[in-house]
Amino acid sequence: KGDTSHFNLTVDHQLMLNANAAGTSFIFRPFEYQSVDQVWTIFLRMNFSPSSTNKFRWWLAMDQTDLQLANGYYLDIGENGNEDNWKLFAKSGNKINLIAEGIKSSLSTDPAVCRLKLIRDSNFNWIIESDYSGNENFIQEGQFIDTVKIDIRQSFMGLHCTYTETRKDKFILDDI
Repeated sequence: KGDTSHFNLTVDHQLMLNANAAGTSFIFRPFEYQSVDQVWTIFLRMNFSPSSTNKFRWWLAMDQTDLQLANGYYLDIGENGNEDNWKLFAKSGNKINLIAEGIKSSLSTDPAVCRLKLIRDSNFNWIIESDYSGNENFIQEGQFIDTVKIDIRQSFMGLHCTYTETRKDKFILDDI
């Protein structure tokens, strides 16, 4: 649901942003925690170098679809400068905690490509793995215990793109 008309499928069956003008696009679906170890994966190709005006946010789990009020976990890619990496946040009420981040400058390229795997067990232990070639030769980038501990049993998963006019068709997502 959401801004589904802003996206289409490529010939390779990948999800591609195809908006009419600069702005933001957000799509989401219900998510139900299924197992002791929850695993999220995504392939992302941004056909540009990310920035604060051209960025991607992946809501792994959120308790509602109003982005201003939602509580949950999200991963951000895009900032000013040349140290772009992924950053994992926990949002609870008005408090936003950075709980992990990837290798500095790993996503400062044009295009910025990565495949990510995030694993969270029932004890709130996280493992984050990446492959910046877009393949599945994962390296572990982080392992930590989440002290925020947001309940994600009944939630939504969402994809949120922010973009300028020249980047409105440059986000490609797959294997979510």
